[in-house]
Amino acid sequence: CLSFPKEAYVRVPRAATVTLEWTSREGSRNKRRFEGLAAICIQHEIDHLDGKLMSDRGELLTAETLPARKKAQP
Repeated sequence: CLSFPKEAYVRVPRAATVTLEWTSREGSRNKRRFEGLAAICIQHEIDHLDGKLMSDRGELLTAETLPARKKAQP
């Protein structure tokens, strides 16, 4: 996510597939199913449209906190 430094990391649960419905500029209705990385990216961008950031979805880890966090886990 470009809203945070590239060293920032948050594990956010995402659906493996999403179905997106939208209306084009010309007024036609569209519907399409997305899988994998495309589905993850769509969910991420919809979070932004809803005003949510990665830090709202979980613990924000950085290069400094990630190694310490890994050592603390059993």
